[in-house]
Amino acid sequence: MIEFLDLFFSVISFFATIIILMMTTRSIMSMLFDESEIDNKFYNVIVNVTEVVIVPVRYIFRRLNWFQDTPIDVSFLVAFIVLSLFTVMA
Repeated sequence: MIEFLDLFFSVISFFATIIILMMTTRSIMSMLFDESEIDNKFYNVIVNVTEVVIVPVRYIFRRLNWFQDTPIDVSFLVAFIVLSLFTVMA
């Protein structure tokens, strides 16, 4: 049973690491290029995969009325930090 849990957390940690890399790529690409200029399938896949992680955090912040008038996407940062902490703990 312990081996199964180790394997489970290793797989989850692996996918979290992949999503962290995709979030990093997304943030770099959004800093280098304007959103309207980035029109390729690679970027669209990255956005679609990372939005699955960011949208729940964004929804919670919207419900609590937190960080609504900030110039940066705080939900992106919080999702990134939570995933990073998860990979460190797993």
